[in-house]
Amino acid sequence: MPNSFGFKKYISNTAWLFAEKVLRIGMGLFITVWMARYLGPEQFGMLNYAISFTALFGILSSLGLNTLATRELLTNPQDSQYIMGTSFLLSFVGAIVLLPIAVFSVSVVRPDNELIFIMVLIISSTFFFKSFSVIKYWFESHVQAKYSVIVEALLVFISAFIKGTLIYLEAPLVAFAWAVLVESILMAFGLIAMYLSKSNKIFSWKVSFEKSKYLLKKAYPLILAGGVYVFFTRIDQVMLGSMVGDESVGIYAVAVRLSEGWIFVPGIIAISFFPAMLNARKKDYSLYLQRTQHLLNLMVLLGVLVAIGTTFIASPLVNLIFGQHYEESSLVLVIHIWGMVFTAISIISFRYFLSEGLQIYSFYRAFVGLILNIVLNYFLIPIYGAVGAAIATAISQMVAVWLLNSISPKTRIMFFMQTKALSLFGSINTLKHVKSLKG
Repeated sequence: MPNSFGFKKYISNTAWLFAEKVLRIGMGLFITVWMARYLGPEQFGMLNYAISFTALFGILSSLGLNTLATRELLTNPQDSQYIMGTSFLLSFVGAIVLLPIAVFSVSVVRPDNELIFIMVLIISSTFFFKSFSVIKYWFESHVQAKYSVIVEALLVFISAFIKGTLIYLEAPLVAFAWAVLVESILMAFGLIAMYLSKSNKIFSWKVSFEKSKYLLKKAYPLILAGGVYVFFTRIDQVMLGSMVGDESVGIYAVAVRLSEGWIFVPGIIAISFFPAMLNARKKDYSLYLQRTQHLLNLMVLLGVLVAIGTTFIASPLVNLIFGQHYEESSLVLVIHIWGMVFTAISIISFRYFLSEGLQIYSFYRAFVGLILNIVLNYFLIPIYGAVGAAIATAISQMVAVWLLNSISPKTRIMFFMQTKALSLFGSINTLKHVKSLKG
């Protein structure tokens, strides 16, 4: 029942995650608006180009260990020290390998822009400090997200102060890239301090060659899927910058920042209730499918409501917040926000594939979506610019996240569940039976 300990634990965990994300989105939007107005579309576009380009390699440096580490810590708590130590080492080695590749790649793609090269070099250095994110996954696996939330909430204020100070001092563009690196360092130290405060010891982490082989074997589909997914979501900004110009990246980035602002809600729900999904699978497979369907229903309902509301207020919202220099962003926002409905359900379907051992299908879907996105971008960006990139992304998301699941018998059940959710028939029923999601 809703008053059970398990249910209250997941709700409390969700509440902490939700509070942190609301704070992060609120403060982040404020600073983003301030930065966008200060830098202007071209320089803001250059910064986002560097961040997006770096992100193409950042996901590979983590080796797809985020969700996998959480699952392993939950299902094999007796091996937690080996999981923590081995996951950290693998991520750190990934950073060593990927940083020079990222820097070399940008020198090839944008050989005429030294400033972007420098910013990519600086931002890529965050790969090393993100290795400590394994601590965050430990808290998530123990349904103790509030501790990592406290660290992230403090960082939100520190980040806002740093960027606000840079704007006040009229700092050059490269200073904002340094700010990204400083934030990553502070996040790592914050997580370490919180982990140690709970009587844990980092030096007790252990590295196992057997565990590394096991994690890599399990993670390689996630590495492929995660890498392809980031390419899928970031390639539009990279192609815009290369094919049209950095100003178009700034226009697109503003719309994407607003469009993705709400996606933290599905993310929080998925993180908090993923242990409940796994627990249900152990006890009652039909209950497990029922919980998955309810979560999909909830994701679609949230996505459609947000998309409808955004469609009506997009133009005045963009002009009011960012100014007339970013007026074109409003149409990009409307198109992109409808594509985010499929992103919302993919957050649940991804975890379903993970719990079913079907990680490789996440890669197949993301790879086809990436190829389709690149092809559509190639034809649409020269004609429609940022709007064309938004159209390409929305179509690719629909195909990759939903339609492709109908092909394989192993994923067809997810296609039917997603279709049922997209029909909206089950959404009200889900709201009436939230207790079915309890752990």
